[in-house]
Amino acid sequence: MRYQVDWTPSAIGQLATLWPAAMNRSAVTASEARIDRDLGRDPRGIGTLVIEGLYRYRLPPLQVMYEVNDTTRVVTVTAVFGVP
Repeated sequence: MRYQVDWTPSAIGQLATLWPAAMNRSAVTASEARIDRDLGRDPRGIGTLVIEGLYRYRLPPLQVMYEVNDTTRVVTVTAVFGVP
């Protein structure tokens, strides 16, 4: 069963700041799309548990922090960072 992937307003803002500054904007766009797809399929399997309830998924040129709610089947992306 799939999960719905939501991005917090602050995560959207961080992504909006990263995109225009990126050397390869199409790579940022592709990474964001794949992150959505991967988190929707298997959020616990693809990420690394950072602390209880908070996961990290690194897919260059992006890295996201997210939370998983199994009851509602919602993944919430809370932060986005650029990575080399």
